[in-house]
Amino acid sequence: MLFNSIEYIFFFFPAIFILVKLISFFNFNFLSKVFLICASLYFYSFWNIKFLPLILISVLGNLFFIKILEKRKINLFLQILFNLFLLFAFKYTDFTINQVNFVFNKNIELLEMAFPLALSFFTFQQISSAVDIFQRGKKIKIVDYFLYVTFFPQLIAGPIVLLDHFEKQIKKIKKGLNFRNIYIGLFIFFLGLFKKNILADTFGNFVNKGFDNFETLSFLISWLVSLAWTLQFYFDFSGYTDMAIGSALILNIVLPLNFNSPLKSYSVIEFWKKWHISLGIFIQNYMYYPILKITKNLTFFKSLLALIVIMTLIGLWHGPNFTFIFFGFLHGVALAINYVFKKLNISLNKIVAWIITFNFINISFLVFRSENLSQFLEILKTMMGINKSSFYSLKIFSLSEVFFLTLFVLGGLIICLTQKNSNYFIVNENKNPNVYLMGFIICISLIFLNSKEFLYFKF
Repeated sequence: MLFNSIEYIFFFFPAIFILVKLISFFNFNFLSKVFLICASLYFYSFWNIKFLPLILISVLGNLFFIKILEKRKINLFLQILFNLFLLFAFKYTDFTINQVNFVFNKNIELLEMAFPLALSFFTFQQISSAVDIFQRGKKIKIVDYFLYVTFFPQLIAGPIVLLDHFEKQIKKIKKGLNFRNIYIGLFIFFLGLFKKNILADTFGNFVNKGFDNFETLSFLISWLVSLAWTLQFYFDFSGYTDMAIGSALILNIVLPLNFNSPLKSYSVIEFWKKWHISLGIFIQNYMYYPILKITKNLTFFKSLLALIVIMTLIGLWHGPNFTFIFFGFLHGVALAINYVFKKLNISLNKIVAWIITFNFINISFLVFRSENLSQFLEILKTMMGINKSSFYSLKIFSLSEVFFLTLFVLGGLIICLTQKNSNYFIVNENKNPNVYLMGFIICISLIFLNSKEFLYFKF
């Protein structure tokens, strides 16, 4: 089930809200959690019920390690291995077979297993909880853990929620109606819907057309398409996050901020503190710091090398494709360069720093969208004016389409660079969104309502 669907907006979520509040009214906190778990599993199964056994096996397997086995490092290692095995089996088996066939000139048949929805996210979430439970020596109730993993607003594409944060939040489910949470939650939800339906999907139409005809792109059109893709990627993913945060807030649960105006960043370091924040926290706390702790004779160079390796692995986490691996490597190198500049106290003018950072992000995102590295290089060469393409051509888009796309790109950039983050109204309790603006966003979003899939569902 999609957030941007009639089923979710008019049937599923209103029914969940009413029933949870009715159950909570009688102070049945345990029953509220069980109901939310069942609703979340239904939400997950609505996409493809064949994947339901996998998430149950994953959760029950982790509970086995948490509840049955002793608190020993070997058991933590086995639990992490269990999670990574499930992820590898469904996501990387065919990729591995392809590489073996290529290197050893074999012809091993691919398994062609379908990739289960949300596997990457609930795998990382359970790895983080495994480490947290081991370190604090405190176990979690079975029903709380089930709800922690399956809670439907953040189940499919995050944000990745840390266990301590969620435990504090689920205590608030039993609280009565919080009208401000409902108001702000509705605003954030429909703001996310506006980002997805009006902005991201409109950009997506041009992006798909541009990438489908990448060999005939002109210099100007290649830049417009690249900017459209960056804006589509941002509005699609942040739109999903807004709808997740809004849905949870209506239920009195505050999910962590996942985007904080990342396209305003003055460095790649700052970008990763503002883009997919929950993933950045996971990388830092559960990959980067542990590696540094076990590294002998740690030096600045070794820490940078570890960062590049980790970011390359995070690229691979996004998907079994060399484009994702290269994307992660690029960002690892860029982060390393930023840290070298920082260590040497080299600073740039803010405008220059933003231009360099934004263009790096814009170009690196092309790798993320390209089907292969060859396609990325062809588009990049066009943007750099290397492949002798024309400055402007009407082969792909008409003049009116170019005019509309240019205005839309400028409008998208203005929104990204000038407007407050959606989280502004959560952290500022004395501030509320304008009711007329809210009404406009809701009306426009519902008029153009569609059920196009979110980009991050592929990862």
